[in-house]
Amino acid sequence: MWGSQVSLRVLVVEDDEDWRNILRKQFEQYGCIVTTADSRDSAEASLQRDAFDIVTLDMGLTTSESEAKILGIMGGWLMLQLLAAEYPQTSIFVVSGYSEMDPERAFELGRYGVKGFHAKRHFDGHKIKEWVDTVTYAKRSDKPNGESDGSSGGVYPKVRR
Repeated sequence: MWGSQVSLRVLVVEDDEDWRNILRKQFEQYGCIVTTADSRDSAEASLQRDAFDIVTLDMGLTTSESEAKILGIMGGWLMLQLLAAEYPQTSIFVVSGYSEMDPERAFELGRYGVKGFHAKRHFDGHKIKEWVDTVTYAKRSDKPNGESDGSSGGVYPKVRR
């Protein structure tokens, strides 16, 4: 990696157990401390408890049927909106079952601060290493998400008032 190891804290948000385990093992291979969440609720609880440098998100994350009908949106998009609004210092990466990202969706992901997209169909563990190296470099350079605003990186639990 980049000299002395910086352990990144990673939250993997994925409703498919096999993919949760694949992603967890990939990040652990690169020295990351990994927490997994199988739903939006468990992800939100983890975000309230711990600070994370990286969040990987399945855009097809299941949501309750009533929520989907009322809001007309998948759980991954709801989670992404929460991350963008409440935890802007995180580096968000999407690992999704969508094999191709149409330009409109890609634009939307970028609007919410997503740093990278990787299709499950074409999964390559080297992409995880690339993400880890990018965030590690930004963290060691004191540039969260690769930007130079001088604040430290990571997602911090929201302070309730």
